[in-house]
Amino acid sequence: MVEDTAIVSTSNAEEGQRAEEEKSSLEREFRALADRWLTETQFISDPSEKFLHPAYLGIIGMGRPAIPFLLSEVQSLSGNWFLALRSITKQDPVQPEDAGSMQGMAEAWLRWGRQQGYII
Repeated sequence: MVEDTAIVSTSNAEEGQRAEEEKSSLEREFRALADRWLTETQFISDPSEKFLHPAYLGIIGMGRPAIPFLLSEVQSLSGNWFLALRSITKQDPVQPEDAGSMQGMAEAWLRWGRQQGYII
């Protein structure tokens, strides 16, 4: 019985390590895309050009695994990540009176992130 427990412990440890490596890989991918988008669109005012940028679309393409990273960016007010969040989650927690207010939209998404368990 002790041997079986050791095998399960090793298996759980390996599984945990793989999960951490996958998260780290996703985070690196997100960071590379986010940095590219922020750098390459910093002087673009046209919303269509800005939000159809390949790096922004790449982040949307990451799907739900990108949500914690997006919420972290929202928390630091690094850029406009709200369209990406709406596209991925199919939700919009922003109240009409907060539309257009970066602070108000950020607070709504961060509140949503806490309610959904993305932010502790």
